[in-house]
Amino acid sequence: MTTLEQCNHAELLCSITSQANNIPADVFFRYLTEAEHLKLFKLILNNLISDSKYRSYTISLNTPIQVIKNFDECFPILDNNKEQHFAIEILEHDIQQFGYLELATLDKINKCPNVSLWLDDFGNNQSNFDILLSKKIAFSTIKVSKELFWGLMALDVLFLKNLLIFLSKNHQVVVEGVESVEQAGFLSQFSHMKMQGYLFSPIKHFAYV
Repeated sequence: MTTLEQCNHAELLCSITSQANNIPADVFFRYLTEAEHLKLFKLILNNLISDSKYRSYTISLNTPIQVIKNFDECFPILDNNKEQHFAIEILEHDIQQFGYLELATLDKINKCPNVSLWLDDFGNNQSNFDILLSKKIAFSTIKVSKELFWGLMALDVLFLKNLLIFLSKNHQVVVEGVESVEQAGFLSQFSHMKMQGYLFSPIKHFAYV
């Protein structure tokens, strides 16, 4: 079996994950060791940084707890690329497992001038508001989950509107799962609201990514 220790390029990692074209991402990541999570994160980060076409964009990466625990190895990469802006996306499920050391690491990340913290998949768990109101982590951006967005669009548009207004008071908001002109039209009524979804970036077969 090929391991991450044998991989030097992102293309090789892609070939591993596409074996038989049927390995779901969640299964792949579930069986990575902590060291492999870190190695993969650094590999992806370095590959994105090396491509000049991303220089004017913010590079946002889902950052699991396994990487946060070892983030001291990533700070030199960020420090050596101060012209590049980064966003570290944190899942609520991981936040519930953070201890003092992980929270201290997030505070250190927030002090990097070219890095911001984003809360990913807001609305997938019940303690999202607890996280925001406690202010123990200074998120600059909240990404509203596709599930919450679609559910409220179908059942309670007024509540969705008020929720987005509330979240926008102190954070940049990105709504995930925008796949129709109708959904984009609804969100366009909010100033500075950002959208993410297949409406803007159609899904591609893995072989063409």
